[in-house]
Amino acid sequence: MLTDALINSILFGVYGISLRGLIAMSSARSTLDQTHHDDGKRAAPSVWQVYVAGCSASLPAALVMSPVEMVKSRLQMQCSSTSGAPRYTGVFDCLRKTWSHSGLRGIYCGLGATYIRDIPSFGIYFVVYDQSKKLATELSSTIDPVTNERVLAPWMSAVAGGLTGTICWASSYPADVIKTRLQVQELEPRAEHDSTAANLHRRRYTGFWDCAKRSYQAEGVGVFFQGLTPTLVRAFPVNAALFLAYELAMAILN
Repeated sequence: MLTDALINSILFGVYGISLRGLIAMSSARSTLDQTHHDDGKRAAPSVWQVYVAGCSASLPAALVMSPVEMVKSRLQMQCSSTSGAPRYTGVFDCLRKTWSHSGLRGIYCGLGATYIRDIPSFGIYFVVYDQSKKLATELSSTIDPVTNERVLAPWMSAVAGGLTGTICWASSYPADVIKTRLQVQELEPRAEHDSTAANLHRRRYTGFWDCAKRSYQAEGVGVFFQGLTPTLVRAFPVNAALFLAYELAMAILN
């Protein structure tokens, strides 16, 4: 929770910068000014521009998100385990022991899987919100007294954000399952009844696709959707609040 604000500020900040850059590049390549309508108002970005900007935003955000999720997953995994005393006493102890054993590679264990999950899903994330926002604005009965145009009511921003988070998680959840398994695999003994320190540090999976294949062979396609329902239930209110706060902040800043 302490890092959520940092991750979201990176995500939305890079998204905004990337989108403005893509619009400017499109305008520079055109003989006509595609960033403005005839009345001088800024044109809406294309779906493709929104998607690429969303994908771009995931790149720096994942550098913070990946180690945070690694620590969270390992702490949650040991809490559900009944095999003796917990290995980590907290967040910083987990980071210290991971660094001591595996260095930077251990801290960023699962980074590749995080990118596989996040690059397409954050593209979808911002496209769904952008399109939902446009549709909601067309249906809105709230009129701006200054511009005399339809504007998005706050509750509509919340609903659009909630739907966005739900769709994003539904599309990326299988990749998230694989990422989590890669990040916690050092806590899982490879040999039955063998929980020695040396055995705990052997990797069960060699990579993303190996994990996907082995998980499917062992547990079937359902393994990629275990825990999906509570995740979606959580995603709606969290993202509704996130986008409502974002829209209110942008309105205040503007």
